[in-house]
Amino acid sequence: MAFSDTGNMLVAVKAVTDAYPLRGDVIIADEPFVRGRPVQTGPPVGEFG
Repeated sequence: MAFSDTGNMLVAVKAVTDAYPLRGDVIIADEPFVRGRPVQTGPPVGEFG
């Protein structure tokens, strides 16, 4: 659960090292229930993806 001034939201968060994933792909999407895209790297330190 994430909380802000304007409301609450259910979230899924992963905290990983630069070596993640060891196998396979990480798929991200900007909206729920849509086809995501594979990413090779995460966002820079301190930013959201």
